[in-house]
Amino acid sequence: RVFNTGCDKCLTALATTHLSSPTTSSSSEGGFKLQSSDIADMYNVPLTWTFAGFADGTIGIYDERVYANGGRVHQARHHKSWIISAHIKVDTLEVITGSSRGTINFWDIRTMRAYKVLEAPKVSLTAMAVHNCAPIIATGSSERFIQISTLSGNLLGDVIRYREGFMGQRIGPITSLSFHPYKTLLAAGTSDNVVSIYCTVDH
Repeated sequence: RVFNTGCDKCLTALATTHLSSPTTSSSSEGGFKLQSSDIADMYNVPLTWTFAGFADGTIGIYDERVYANGGRVHQARHHKSWIISAHIKVDTLEVITGSSRGTINFWDIRTMRAYKVLEAPKVSLTAMAVHNCAPIIATGSSERFIQISTLSGNLLGDVIRYREGFMGQRIGPITSLSFHPYKTLLAAGTSDNVVSIYCTVDH
């Protein structure tokens, strides 16, 4: 469903026409600024798409202006397990998706092909977040750890396993992760009803 958050009103509902349940979604706020492409010429307006991930590893792209196929304009399947997160980077025309098996795909929006694949630790991932401005990505697991790395897959700092302070307790299984839109702040929610905020040393 597409909502107008200003008036808390549902504007439209997109029927996914997919057999598996949707597990995540992301929208291109403000649209994609495509300079010269068949798609840009066809619509003649900035594109605003919704990306949905499904339990069977499928990625679907939906346009609320399209009525056929429930608004779906493209579908691809490169993941082998359910999608835990889909993040759109409008400035670089790419979508970053993560699956529960630890596979992170980088998609070129112009071709909708995965041009790079990262393999996270061989554990079950339950959350992923990508910073809007900084080239960093955070992944969390039910194995009770958070890992922050670059978009090239290089680990930044130590893996987060314990809370801060003397004799800090082990963090709980990660259920959600979210970066601040501009600052290097990371919020992490765990299944033991705790939300922690992490920052860089010089913050």
